[in-house]
Amino acid sequence: MKAVQDVINCVIGLIILIPIFFFVDGGILYMTAGGDEGKVETAKKVLTGALLGLIIALLAWAIVNVIVTTIFGY
Repeated sequence: MKAVQDVINCVIGLIILIPIFFFVDGGILYMTAGGDEGKVETAKKVLTGALLGLIIALLAWAIVNVIVTTIFGY
């Protein structure tokens, strides 16, 4: 079962990269907005979504580790 936990941790680790990409994208959008309120709002929405995605991915990782540790004692 250690192999299953390793695979799940690897997949979740890759999923965590997605919000990081969106943080960078939102930051670039924000910096290049040039004072345009529409672009600033879009950048803020991207950054908020990236933060929520990162929180969800980290919670998924924590839940999987707690369950595997509890059930299998790793």
